[in-house]
Amino acid sequence: MDLRAVGDGNENFIEAYPAVYDQMTNIGGCFNEIMEREAFDG
Repeated sequence: MDLRAVGDGNENFIEAYPAVYDQMTNIGGCFNEIMEREAFDG
């Protein structure tokens, strides 16, 4: 999961994007994708 602290000074919250690594995932019946563990590295 990629987590980021986000805020504008008045409100603060954590924004997250879950991801499954090293497993094939079907995207909308159109194609298959395997997410590498390094996908979110800067």
